[in-house]
Amino acid sequence: FLQAALKQSFETAKSFVNSSEVSDAKIAGLCIVFEEGQYRLRAKKPLRAVFNRDNTAAFIANVETADGSDAAQFGVNVQRDNENAPWRVTEINLDQLLA
Repeated sequence: FLQAALKQSFETAKSFVNSSEVSDAKIAGLCIVFEEGQYRLRAKKPLRAVFNRDNTAAFIANVETADGSDAAQFGVNVQRDNENAPWRVTEINLDQLLA
């Protein structure tokens, strides 16, 4: 999901999302912010697990601009129906990214 969003590949990013919980507008907004800010995942510790349970998890994604001059974070929550089901993004919190 994150790689697709960073590359502004909306349809690919959308394929990893639970569409009943995350709007197309939120995915598109994330892609636009990444494009305009020229963000990439930070090389060191790009993801930090906030919690990780059997069927639900939350992460903080650390991103930085291409020249390393600005850094930001945003939250991603994921869920799955069972241990054999794929993870789906259920929430994207852009508050820290847009601050």
